Amino acid sequence: MKKRIIVSAIFIPVIALLIYTRFLHFLPLFLFVLVVSSLGAMELDYMLRAIYQEKKRSFLWELAYNLCGTGLILFFYIKIFFHVKEVYILYISAAVIAVLGALSALRRFGFFIMLGAFAYSYVCPLMLYLLRTEESGALLLISLFLLAWFNDASAYFIGSAIGRTKGIVKISPNKSLEGYIGSFVLTVGLGALLRPLFGLRFPLSELETVIVALAVAVLAPSGDLLESLIKRKAGVKDSSKLLPGLGGVLDVFDSIFLSIPGYYLLVTLFLNVQVA
Repeated sequence: MKKRIIVSAIFIPVIALLIYTRFLHFLPLFLFVLVVSSLGAMELDYMLRAIYQEKKRSFLWELAYNLCGTGLILFFYIKIFFHVKEVYILYISAAVIAVLGALSALRRFGFFIMLGAFAYSYVCPLMLYLLRTEESGALLLISLFLLAWFNDASAYFIGSAIGRTKGIVKISPNKSLEGYIGSFVLTVGLGALLRPLFGLRFPLSELETVIVALAVAVLAPSGDLLESLIKRKAGVKDSSKLLPGLGGVLDVFDSIFLSIPGYYLLVTLFLNVQVA
């Protein structure tokens, strides 16, 4: 736990710095998302190979797969930088899906597992960058990290302190009902405090903020459980040993990756309604 606290104390300010750096359309954050996506994709591929007992690695397959992911992320950066027309998103998405379909013939787990893995490791992180490009994107992105990581930390500490009802979820038997309930309530409570905390600069109303906090309170632990399921089936403790005391990229960002689609959709919906 000591290592986790030390690494987190270093990690969180670095992410905050990346979020608030506006250089070349948030290039530092874009590069961070690109690195996190690639590392996460490699970790997920490693665990899927363990689950489906694929002993042989294919360099060409991994190269093509990662080029699809990095190409998709790079396209959105170019789109924002040069104001590329929206219709090209359909062309790029269709091309990526076609390539993934062809690549899936070489893997045991098939197309839909591959598509889900691709969305999890590349599309979800991309939404972090897209959220930053929204009006007041820095505050919205900081709020997401606060809510998701607070949910994770509060579940751990509440479960350690007063957790008695364990084993309600078989894939994560050490998690307690008290931890889940306590973290849910505290996450929604934190959401209610975000507007007073950030002041009038925060773009969402009190009700809207509570709604997105509710979404994160449900999705963040679901992300943790999803990764626990994958790790348990793969027979590994951590997705990798990249970060001492924390594990791999997916161990750190599991709650973020599954929270960002719902959070991003709700935020953009609320912002568009306000503009209208």
